[in-house]
Amino acid sequence: MEKQLGGSLIVWNIGQGQWITKIEKDTCIHYDIGGEIFLYKKTLRRVLSLCDLKINQINISHWDYDHYSYLQSFVKQIPQNRICMNFYQKQFLPAKIDSHLNLIMRCQSNKDTALIYGGKKNLKKSLQKNQSSLVLYDNQLQVLVPGDSPKSEEKKWRADFSNARILILGHHGSKTSTSKWLLDKIGNLKMAVSSARFIRYKHPSRETVDLLKKRKTPLLRTEQWGNLIFY
Repeated sequence: MEKQLGGSLIVWNIGQGQWITKIEKDTCIHYDIGGEIFLYKKTLRRVLSLCDLKINQINISHWDYDHYSYLQSFVKQIPQNRICMNFYQKQFLPAKIDSHLNLIMRCQSNKDTALIYGGKKNLKKSLQKNQSSLVLYDNQLQVLVPGDSPKSEEKKWRADFSNARILILGHHGSKTSTSKWLLDKIGNLKMAVSSARFIRYKHPSRETVDLLKKRKTPLLRTEQWGNLIFY
């Protein structure tokens, strides 16, 4: 089964948080590496079975703990010559993990990963603010990954993402993200994904769920379905 996952995108079931991995022939591209601790070991085993012999490219949307909580542990499992990181926000690295990441090489640009929005700058404690979230888009699989970027920033996203077929809900489906404007902008959306744990954190919100229902957009939740694999 593991060998058949090439050319796929996996949204890992890590509770409240985000860890998304795109599996390619020689590369694994990770969009955030965070979640709840009780699911970490199980997820790590699956990721390593797919990625430990490949180049691992890491993209962190912003430095909120549930988006990078597994990062240091994961980095220790991968040989230094097979891991790199896109330091879009290197100036905002939390001091307590900076020393672990300084040795990681910077990734070369990936033609399939587009930076849609670089996050609002000059915020107090910017590393943890949702407004500082990077918004990334996978051109090949047409997946939009907004991190925790809120509605206030969505209209500032300048690069084209209108062909997105899959939307990873911003801020796990919180009512502070995923505006009507955003959904209007995406004309061919096939489904939305919530990486969250409603039973404890109430994500996705009722408002977001209702908005998607009105548009007849299917919503998949990792809490209900487990790991989600898209080919």
